[in-house]
Amino acid sequence: VIRQESSITDIALDCGFSCSQTFSRAFRRQFGIAPRALRSKECRTFGGFSGVSSRPRISGPLISRWEQSPVRIEARPALRLAYVRNIGLYWNADGAISEAFRRLADWARMKGLWSGAREVIGLCPDNSAVTPAGFCLYDACLPVPEEIGEDDVISIQTIPAGHYAVLSVSATAREMESAWQWLTLTWTAETGMACDLIHSHEVFPLVDDRMQDPQIGAELCLRLQRH
Repeated sequence: VIRQESSITDIALDCGFSCSQTFSRAFRRQFGIAPRALRSKECRTFGGFSGVSSRPRISGPLISRWEQSPVRIEARPALRLAYVRNIGLYWNADGAISEAFRRLADWARMKGLWSGAREVIGLCPDNSAVTPAGFCLYDACLPVPEEIGEDDVISIQTIPAGHYAVLSVSATAREMESAWQWLTLTWTAETGMACDLIHSHEVFPLVDDRMQDPQIGAELCLRLQRH
């Protein structure tokens, strides 16, 4: 059990790392901040961080809206993605996620990759009801060919092929979060499906080289685990 008073070294060893230095490098690579800084006054308030999620699970009318929504199961191919990462709120009150997509689009236009692209993808591997709000990862992504490599603006990752539960939505950002919670909690419980949040993502069509507003239409793709 990891306690607040545990040392960084104890936490590292409890988590299976060989030493605190290896743990610190992995932590910084994942969250963009050193673990020791997490205990400073500044970082305890970073993004509303308080050791538990600062935002309650969405319920009521926002959740019930999706109860009769059709969910289809689709086999989808692997995707090689260029991405710009944002760390913070999924409910994008400060516009940071929009800024990540803008940076991605500017990069893609310079590379000649934007024109002709059909969609952009938001990779959202964290459960905002569990992960502290300031540490939720969101990757603004664009499918790219093999010859495109990492540079100072983008990194590269691959979403593996697999089966997905796909929910089509027309929703605001907050309504989309409620749809995700319904899909990952209620729908999976009712159907007995096991899911993999790590590769779950949102798909936004590009219309006339512009990212389509999710209030017009988007897809939530929940990766399903094999039984």
